[in-house]
Amino acid sequence: MASLSRSSVTNYVNKLNLSPKVLFYSALAVIPIALFPSAYRSYKEYMSLGPSGPPYNVIGWFFMTIAKPLAKDSRTISVYSRPDALAEGGEFASTSFIKGELPQRKGERPTMNRALAPQRQLSDWADEELKKSIGNHLSDLATQYPKSIILKLSKLEGGHFPALYLSSDISPPHNAIRKTKGEFVHIHQNHDGTSHVLLSATDATKVLENKLGERHGLSGVYLPWGYTLLYAPRNKEEAEVVMRIMDASLAFVTGGNPQ
Repeated sequence: MASLSRSSVTNYVNKLNLSPKVLFYSALAVIPIALFPSAYRSYKEYMSLGPSGPPYNVIGWFFMTIAKPLAKDSRTISVYSRPDALAEGGEFASTSFIKGELPQRKGERPTMNRALAPQRQLSDWADEELKKSIGNHLSDLATQYPKSIILKLSKLEGGHFPALYLSSDISPPHNAIRKTKGEFVHIHQNHDGTSHVLLSATDATKVLENKLGERHGLSGVYLPWGYTLLYAPRNKEEAEVVMRIMDASLAFVTGGNPQ
């Protein structure tokens, strides 16, 4: 293989016509990857998560990695009694919209990725049939309640996954749904099968207590406290639980009266 000369590399970079700012941040991000094996492994893990909200490149990895200290603990339930967490949900913060009792998830929690975002599982992925069933459930909800919700691509995930939004014709019942710009459910359908849902403080507590999910690292910072990741289902029974929790999210953002 012919070796690359300095001039050929320079000519190639010039042809890319990159701005000085992009070149600077790219170089800043590449240096730790080149110097530290752990940084390289972290970068490979980030890229394995696929496209989502943050940039899907070395710059996205760099900023999501250095921003990790901003993340709040994702599994404590005491935060749901905080005044700001209750205020976000308004009069519905202490209401449970989940029908029936939630089962305790068996086994250990799945292994999660290290970057601040995207939030994904590294183990225990759902199979294609289970992911499809949950995606179909979102479509069914949009068909069943056309006055209240709309099915479109998730803005929180960069337009890569199907999501449900509160209709612009509906007055938001609390600040939690305003923070997410109307988006309250999406599934990472072409990836691990996890989902994000917006829940009342009471229902988020139930999900975490039963090891069915955890908060996003930015919940309570950029996202509402009730913005919760549901672990990917491992069987049909767990998929049905996920869909029940999605139904509860719909009820929460419509004040218990979807139409």
